Amino acid sequence: MEVELVDMLASEERVALVVRERLGLPDGAVEIRRANLYRLRGDQIVEVWIFEANQYEVDELFAGPPPG
Repeated sequence: MEVELVDMLASEERVALVVRERLGLPDGAVEIRRANLYRLRGDQIVEVWIFEANQYEVDELFAGPPPG
C-alpha cells in the first residue's frame, strides 16, 4: 500500500487530509481517493470521518470475492 498526501487543512480543533491510496492486488493496482476529517481534543483524536471519492468502488474492494 502506498499513501500520498494530496492536501491538508488544519485548525486547533480539526484536521482534514485529502489522500490518494494505491493498493497492489493480484488483479492489478487500485487507487482510492478519500478525505479524512479528524476532530481533536488536546493531543487526542476524538472523532474521525472518512469520505470516499467513490464509495461503490471501495465497497466492492472490501466485500471480497463473490460467493460460489
